[in-house]
Amino acid sequence: MHKIVFATGNAGKMKEIRMILAGLRIGGQPAEILSMKEAGITADIVEDGKTYEENALIKARAVAAASGELVLADDSG
Repeated sequence: MHKIVFATGNAGKMKEIRMILAGLRIGGQPAEILSMKEAGITADIVEDGKTYEENALIKARAVAAASGELVLADDSG
């Protein structure tokens, strides 16, 4: 099973992401969608970008480095 880590600790956002990505398959295999906590990542990520996009990239890169998995991130302000 392929894993995708979503760079958030927000339970409400995870519920929404799981609804959006329900049924996602990668290479014919179901994808497992994990929060940072579920992936065992406890990093305190400093979001010091000047835009929402920069902050999302900061989070995605930090979580990818910590997990070695595919990562999705957003920053909705």
